[in-house]
Amino acid sequence: DFIVHEGKPVYVKSAKGLVPLASLGLPGADFAVGAADIKNFLATYLDNIRATETANGYWDTHIEPVLRRMEPINRSLAIPPLEKGGRPAQLRASVMKHGEGKLGMVLRLVLPPPALESIHLPAPVMERLQTNPRGLLIITGPTASGKTATALSMLEYLNTHASGHIVTIEDPVELPLESRGCVITQRQVGIDVPSFGAGLIDAMRHAPDAILAGEVRDRDAAEAAVMGGESGSLFLITTHGRSVVGTLRKILALCGDNVSTAMRTVMAGSLIGVIRQELVPHADGKGYSMVHETLTATDAISNHISRGDWTALENICSKDVPSDGFFPMRVRINQL
Repeated sequence: DFIVHEGKPVYVKSAKGLVPLASLGLPGADFAVGAADIKNFLATYLDNIRATETANGYWDTHIEPVLRRMEPINRSLAIPPLEKGGRPAQLRASVMKHGEGKLGMVLRLVLPPPALESIHLPAPVMERLQTNPRGLLIITGPTASGKTATALSMLEYLNTHASGHIVTIEDPVELPLESRGCVITQRQVGIDVPSFGAGLIDAMRHAPDAILAGEVRDRDAAEAAVMGGESGSLFLITTHGRSVVGTLRKILALCGDNVSTAMRTVMAGSLIGVIRQELVPHADGKGYSMVHETLTATDAISNHISRGDWTALENICSKDVPSDGFFPMRVRINQL
């Protein structure tokens, strides 16, 4: 992530923490960004203004009114691949006002998802994706931990090794996917669908073989995700969570207390597993690695979920050695 504030140098999140861009050894990166720089970058590079327009004029006409309504300004820019035959990345930009009218912008480079095999998911999850990709699979973790990248790796695997219809509901669309063996429909909240919940319900009418919900944060989306898990499709959802069990409880809580018992039963019957992941910095400060822990829905674990026996699930997930149905994060860290 690149953090740009008017009147200050650019900062970047790195394995060493948040540091000035210039500290990474890039020549000329220590300049203070002005409002004109932000306006010109958005107008010229992100919105491709016409030669007859100016960045200031474009900003005043098209951007400033949106900011006054306190609506988001989100853009993306395709970045050509470094190698011949490689896939393009995406530069995502979110523009804002802060500090009594100063301009700011956060840029995120979204790289093509890694090959699914390189993520080293537990064998039960890989086998399910390869032989019977149906049911609910939850990917959780903090912001910027690569949740969507993991989900897209799964969809790309299906896109390469199977045929069918893949539907994604995202805000925004993280990375355009190219149809290979599958037809891919990517829909953006606020443009193609009004909300995650509405998009997921609508997606079920489109003969999907796999569905990705880019975020589950409200009741409609949670109910659609839990019920969608028993639809016969592969239902992938990402959500913020600090623990495997906490994520399960959060999704059920979003569904509402009056239906939690029924929803637990539905979830227990369709759940493939819960993957909780984090990006951890290397000790030398030169990069990150993604690590994860995974709960897979064995018969015993499904029974615990159906009964709401969270203590039993917490006990299973507290171990640092693999057990039937749980692959701890410590094992993955030790493999690196």
